[in-house]
Amino acid sequence: MAYPTNPFEEVIEKVSKHGWTAVSVFHGHNTPAFTYSVGFTETFGGPEIVILGIPVETARSLISGIAQQMKSKELRFPKSDTTMSGVIQDYEVSIRHIPEEQVSEIAKYAHAYAFPDTIQLLQVVLPDPSGKLPGNPACDPAYVTLQDVTSLYQ
Repeated sequence: MAYPTNPFEEVIEKVSKHGWTAVSVFHGHNTPAFTYSVGFTETFGGPEIVILGIPVETARSLISGIAQQMKSKELRFPKSDTTMSGVIQDYEVSIRHIPEEQVSEIAKYAHAYAFPDTIQLLQVVLPDPSGKLPGNPACDPAYVTLQDVTSLYQ
């Protein structure tokens, strides 16, 4: 079996085989790691998803769960920023639309995979351990900082 010679070829191979994949990005110590989907647009007709500020394996697991829900049509994402339930059991999450001009900077492989078409990228913002979302004054400030998507394109 031949192995891909570059990471993008590996992404293409995984999307061709499974319909989607997750890509994790590790920057430096000042920027949180993040994970995003590639192939949701083509396979499910929905947006790509990005999650940041949590361990990569947890983010990959959440994205996998979202893929299962999108595949079974149990989950549909809103057209505007909002909170919603059903993404994570027993918790609400915030859904934030990433500005189109930032999509290629954050989700490079998803953007390249869909090119020349554009993709919609949504950030799934997770609650702190007490269930409070960023934007709530009682939310743990660390969860606000770790999930600040603007840190990825400043």
